Amino acid sequence: MIICFGPTEDDFIISYGVQAYHSNAPSSIIELMENNPDWDPMRIGWISIHQNFTTAVFMSWVTGTLAWTADLPKELEGYIEHPGLANTVSYLAFADSDDGFFIKFRPGGGPNGRSWILNVRPDYPDQVEILMSEIPNFSDRLRYILFGHGGTHIYVFDTGFCAHFEGEAKDPEHPLHKTIEEFNKPGWTLRDGSSLSLYDDNYFCLKFVHAESNEIFMRFNLPIKMHERLMELVEETEKPDVALGRSIRFHIS
Repeated sequence: MIICFGPTEDDFIISYGVQAYHSNAPSSIIELMENNPDWDPMRIGWISIHQNFTTAVFMSWVTGTLAWTADLPKELEGYIEHPGLANTVSYLAFADSDDGFFIKFRPGGGPNGRSWILNVRPDYPDQVEILMSEIPNFSDRLRYILFGHGGTHIYVFDTGFCAHFEGEAKDPEHPLHKTIEEFNKPGWTLRDGSSLSLYDDNYFCLKFVHAESNEIFMRFNLPIKMHERLMELVEETEKPDVALGRSIRFHIS
């Protein structure tokens, strides 16, 4: 299941099994999923969508390769297509600012030996320096960063995660805060395909996995329209004739 939040409650993409649904998504994103079998919902490992809801990067869990929309900034496209660095970007995420981003490279794949790049505005409350001093082999163990609303973000490691809350999310009773604390125990981390809303920190879709047992739990809190559409896709996908099919079925509003 993939949940992608746009800039408002009415802008989103959901996929579940071979079913997918979008509301107000631009053709640049939808055409990637509809016209290329490598990017149908069953093969997508994660989707990172800019808050402008036009720029996007996809990763195939089958091949590990990336696809992106034509409006991806040249700087980021350069990292992906850098000579000698083919297929070495394992994760790319957009922060809640126009030019903020995070890139994780596969071992030995980054420019000048770098394993990751974080580019955020000067006042962004990142915790990198603190975590680098506290976590052994920080750069090797860091898998990706999930960016949320107002500076809230999560560092995801091979066998754990570290969340930084801002604004209302600091409240221990906040839905996101409570969900993070539920799995803030040794061995739990987040799977690819997890997502946070950039416009409201109440909304998220988090896939927790235990590093040793491989137990998986999903926790999500969605706007009403998104939740209703997701339940419709679940019901539709579980029909026998749909479950056995392989072609993408896109529902549009």
